[in-house]
Formats: sequence, structure tokens, C-alpha cells
Amino acid sequence: IQWAETWNMLKDGRIINGAGLANYQNIIKPYHVEGFFYNKDNDSDFHRKTVFNEEYRRARWQPLEIYLYPHNIFLNFWSELGLAGMLLFIWIIIKFYILGFKILFKILKFKIKKSEIKFEKYLTLGVLGSITTIIIHGLVDVPYFKNDLAVMFWIFIAMLGVIDLSRKNVKVSKQ
Repeated sequence: IQWAETWNMLKDGRIINGAGLANYQNIIKPYHVEGFFYNKDNDSDFHRKTVFNEEYRRARWQPLEIYLYPHNIFLNFWSELGLAGMLLFIWIIIKFYILGFKILFKILKFKIKKSEIKFEKYLTLGVLGSITTIIIHGLVDVPYFKNDLAVMFWIFIAMLGVIDLSRKNVKVSKQ
């Protein structure tokens, strides 16, 4: 329901600009659904009872609050930073994985010192795994728009950049 609300908000003239930083709760109010009826017993007569039985309806009503974010990393970026912000985030993630896999293939292809290969290989795998975890977790929660988690995200991006720079420095010093 929350993702549908966010999508409706974006479609209603906010596809390009989104809601703006820290403005999601205010902008989403007109699109917000106050709650829904939950068929917790898998009752086959749920619809009829919900329409005609007030007590049954009260027992199955599940209210929904307006959250700070839509709880999806792509919708988060889109609603906060607009389409350009979401596309930039996707571009950063794609470039991150391209660089990470290039580093892994170079490590596996060239035989340098075994201890150096092992350290770089496992560090690269750890950083790739960390960002993968953030992306997967981000499909159902908010793993970026909290200060400490955003800092961790950029530290992982920077770590891969440092690994890449150290690989380039090894090549230059060996020549």
C-alpha cells in the first residue's frame, strides 16, 4: 500500500522532481490510505462480512501511519531527489559493481604475492557483499536515508576506490 501511495504521488506531477528532501510525509498525505481490512483467518466469506457486520469490520481493520520514507531504496531516492537522483544512484551502483568485478577478475587473472591477492580479494568480496546487502535490504526498508547508514554506504564505495587505486599503484611501481 505504501509503495502504491508513493507511485501515485510520483505520477501526479512529481516524476521529475519527487517530493524534495525531507518532504515525503507532507506530500504523501493526500495519497495516503488510512488503513485496510485484513483477512487474518482466510475467511471465504470475508467480503460479505466486512460489508455487513460492523463488529467483524472493526476486528479486521488495520490502520496505517504515514512513514518518513516509502521503504524501498529506489522509491526513496526517487521521492527525495527526483528522477535524476534515482538515476544517479543506479549509475553509482552499476559503476560500483563493474569496478568491483573488474578488480576481482584482475586479482584472479594475475599472480602477484599470494598474501596481497588474498587480502585484496577478500576485502573486495566483503565490500561487494556489503553494498549487495544494502540494496537487498533496501527493497523493503530504509538503509540509506539515515545519517550513519549513508556514511557507511559511502565508506564502502570509497573502500573499493582505494582498492582500485592500490592495484594501479602496484602496476606503476612494478614497471
